[in-house]
Amino acid sequence: MNFLRNSFVIKFGNFLSRQIEENEHKLVVDCLEEDKKAIYADLGCFDGNTTTIYARKIKPAKVFGVDMITHFLKRGSKEFNIIPKKTNMNKSLPLPDNSVDVVTSSHSIEHLTNTDNFLSEIKRILKPKGYAVFSTDNLASWMDIFFLILGKQPRTGPTISTRYLVTTNPLWWEEGSGGVRDIEWPMHHNVLTMKTLELLLTRYGFKVERVLCLVYPPIPYPFANFFTKLDLYHSMFMVIKVRKK
Repeated sequence: MNFLRNSFVIKFGNFLSRQIEENEHKLVVDCLEEDKKAIYADLGCFDGNTTTIYARKIKPAKVFGVDMITHFLKRGSKEFNIIPKKTNMNKSLPLPDNSVDVVTSSHSIEHLTNTDNFLSEIKRILKPKGYAVFSTDNLASWMDIFFLILGKQPRTGPTISTRYLVTTNPLWWEEGSGGVRDIEWPMHHNVLTMKTLELLLTRYGFKVERVLCLVYPPIPYPFANFFTKLDLYHSMFMVIKVRKK
């Protein structure tokens, strides 16, 4: 663990984290469709910054931000004009049946304990032919496989402790984003492989339209693009677009 506190490793990790975030946004944006009449809901909107990036592509008539942390919702409402909806997403979503055209869920599903309810609720609120774009960690990443071979906890979790950093994750720092001191939001509970999430979404009656992957650390972009094309199912993160039939 001392190796992970090396200043060069931390700087490279932060650089790689920024690359990952930028490329994930690009993949999700590429899945979104411009529709000025659309009702858009971002599930797990945090402070609304990413919601706004996606909304610029959609250009929706109305944007809902759903999260459980009040002060983030207030910030999103004040700075980005997002309509806040506070809820525990393990329970019902505070939106009517067949009322939403577009749903995004960026790194939310792995933080929930009730995956079935979450997907059922997304299907309920989506209009017929509406679509959802999920981005989340991939449990089957080569990095997680490597850590398991070493007898370590997978990078993705589930999170074992919020007091001590026991997951060998080179992108999680004790005083940085995702580290053990950033425990204001729930940690990872249900982390899925890409094939599992794809299968589960089809079982809920969604039509899978796109399956994308990104990043093979420690390889930076643009070199990582080669590996994402070579091997779809073992990247660190995934993006899946589905449509309600």
